[in-house]
Amino acid sequence: PLAIVTSTGDLGGHRLTVDPDRFPPIVLCPAPAAETARAALPAAEIVVVPDRAGRMSAIDIVSTLRARGLRRIVCEGGPSLAAQMLDARLVDELCLSTSPIAGGVFLPMFGSAAVTSHRLELAQLLVDDTSTLYARWRVLA
Repeated sequence: PLAIVTSTGDLGGHRLTVDPDRFPPIVLCPAPAAETARAALPAAEIVVVPDRAGRMSAIDIVSTLRARGLRRIVCEGGPSLAAQMLDARLVDELCLSTSPIAGGVFLPMFGSAAVTSHRLELAQLLVDDTSTLYARWRVLA
């Protein structure tokens, strides 16, 4: 199933096609965001996650998913969620893509979050016909 993490419940502009008979998405959010999320995705299952000042911790998010029997989790979250997951040692692999374009605005991988350094080991490297690189890294203990 698809699990969506939102601190506000604002999912306006989503392009999900939801088939409630198959795997309706799970929306994880703090209690104040539940009604907004429900209005945005009525077919979704809304799961309230404990929060501190509107922010859910990576540990609580993963614990909630694991309590539902979900053991393999792929996180395609934004930079702050990715930083929280990495710093909480909840990440065993990191997949990074590099496009063959130099220049533009600098966009740090983890946003403005300060992330502890973690040693990585290359597990796989692929390249496509546009020279985009797809690297899969193991996060070492």
